[in-house]
Order: sequence, then structure tokens, then C-alpha cells
Amino acid sequence: MHRLLLIIVFSGLPILTSQSHASWAIDLDSARALWKAGVERTVPEMMYMEWERTFLPELSAREIEQRRAEIANKPEHPDHFLLDNAARRLQAGGDQELIKAWHFDENRYRINIDTPYSKSSTHDDYSRNRSTAWSYAQDGAVTVVDLDSANAPPERDPTLAYSSLLRAARLLIHGGWGSGPAGAVPTDFQSDASGWRMVVETADGSWRYRIRGERSIDQAELLITESRLVECPSPTLIGTTNRFEEYAWNDMLGRSVPRVVLTLDSSGWETRRLELVQLSEVDADNLEAVLAIPSAGSPDATRGDRPVRVVMDFRPGTSQITSYGENGAVIGNDRIAASSSASGSLRGVGWVLAGLLVVLLVVLRLRARA
Repeated sequence: MHRLLLIIVFSGLPILTSQSHASWAIDLDSARALWKAGVERTVPEMMYMEWERTFLPELSAREIEQRRAEIANKPEHPDHFLLDNAARRLQAGGDQELIKAWHFDENRYRINIDTPYSKSSTHDDYSRNRSTAWSYAQDGAVTVVDLDSANAPPERDPTLAYSSLLRAARLLIHGGWGSGPAGAVPTDFQSDASGWRMVVETADGSWRYRIRGERSIDQAELLITESRLVECPSPTLIGTTNRFEEYAWNDMLGRSVPRVVLTLDSSGWETRRLELVQLSEVDADNLEAVLAIPSAGSPDATRGDRPVRVVMDFRPGTSQITSYGENGAVIGNDRIAASSSASGSLRGVGWVLAGLLVVLLVVLRLRARA
């Protein structure tokens, strides 16, 4: 009798398990809800995030030498600069950046970016505290703006760096959910024992992604493993792929996140790697110290001792350029006229600093696109 009961019980287990998995099955509407959540809740509040961004070698040694031979008699050719960068990346295994972000909310945050491979920009910080925003360059130049005023040139807006945090959040925090152009939504979803597949596209079909994924070990989560761009207005981008690897549980979010996201170009060549270093709650007690505008002679809450050589303050009522000496003493002040152009307002800083600012603007714009 007991033997008969055991046979009945164990023979019923596959049926129960199958029913459990079937009841979990997801449909297109559920996939759309997950995608919408990735779009709307991009960066959690009260969060500290640290990640490495590596721009991988895009050319082989042979390709570099071939191209150098082709332009050897053209010293002014712009490809010389690009090939130098390519050679550096190949030798170092890539240009690696370390990015740290203190995100209290969308109006209060700070982003520190370390780029040791770049001689002109090794420590750059960008911060916003409500309407006040500032940036810091490793050579000691600080720019302060009031976001509610039109005094500062738009290209100096420190909040441009926020786009890097948004993209990293969609990839590393949301695992690719919601990562795409505005208006893109899932239009097809298929699931079976081997995993699941989804199509995400814009209403006019000009952008289309084919996405593949798997279920988490406990079957409670849908995890994206690959997102491939199959249609877009720029033919050179078609085939670009993001791969999501090494998922692990995160206590702060209460769900799994990928530790690594690899980007491949249309030929399958790996071009970029994002690696999550830390994702945790931020200490609210440090808010004011972290967001404080750098000042000469005072240590920074995240950097410690660092130089402040010049502060360009574009805020109404305090618009001026202040220069500081090695000991932190003020050595010069120059008012910024409300009608001054970006170049005209720098007459008291000197051409060397002006050149530095041009480099910073270029770097900031490139990062905003990265």
C-alpha cells in the first residue's frame, strides 16, 4: 500500500512542475510592461553605482600598419591621430575608464570619470544640485552654471554627462529593458523551453531590434542575453549587438543584473565593454558634501585634496572668473558680461586655459555620445 502511494505521488511531480512553469508563462502585454518599466525607471534614487567602461581595440596590428603606410606621405591626415589611438588601445587592451555616480535623484547627482589613458582629461567630475550644476577638470578648472538662467553657453552645461549614466543604467541596472529609441515597444514575443525571443520596434518600423533571453534560475525573471539592431536609418549601425553576461542578484534592487555588457559592431567585432563594479544604496548624510562646489584650499568629499586653479561662475549676480595660486589665494578676478560670448569671457584666463576648455568641451560632447 505504501509503495503504491509513493508511485502515485512521484508520478504526479512532473505534472505539478509543468503546470507551475506554464502558469508563469509570459505574454506580449507582460513584455511591454517590463519594457515600459525600463524606460520610465531608468536610474534608482539614493543609489551609488560604479562601473568600468572600456573602449576595445577596433583595429588589428596589421590593419594599423597598412593604413599608416597608405598615409605616410600625408603628415596632416586626420587618420594619424585615429591610428595612434587605435595602437594605444591595442597595446593596453583598450581604453579603460572608471565611472562613479552618486544618484540622490534626477535633480541631485554627481558623476566622477577617471580616464587615465587621456593626458588632457584624467579626472573629470560633473554634478547637479537642483538648479546649480558644476564640472571639474583635472587641471583645476571649475565651471558653475545656473540651469534656470541663460548666462552660460549651452555647450558648458555639466548635465550633458548625465546621458552616460542613463545609458549605463538601462544596460547594467535594467539589463537592456527599455534600451532603444523613443517610442520603441515590443511587438512580438515567443517563449519555449530553450528561452524566449522578442521583437522591439518603433511604430514606423525605422528602428527594429531582435532580442533573445533566458529565465532566471528560479524562473521568476526574464533576463535579456542579446539585443541585436536589425533595422535603423543608419545602415552602418545595422547588426550592432549588445550581449548581457554574468547575471547576479542585487540586494538593493531585489532582482538580477548583468555584471558585464559587451557591444559588438556589425561584423561581430567587440568594441565596448561595461563592467559593473558596485551597485548599492548611497548615504544620504553625505549629500551636501558630495554635491558641494569645489573650492580652493578645501578637500573634496570624493577626491580628497585636489587643485582648484580657476572657477568660472556663470550664475546671475556672481558671474566672474576667479584665478587661484598654488596656496589657494586669489590672484585674479574678471567679470563676465551678460552678453559675452564663450571666447570673449575668457580674456582674463589666458589662452592656455582657453585651449584647455576647448579640449574639455570636445571630451564632454564625445562622452555624451558614447
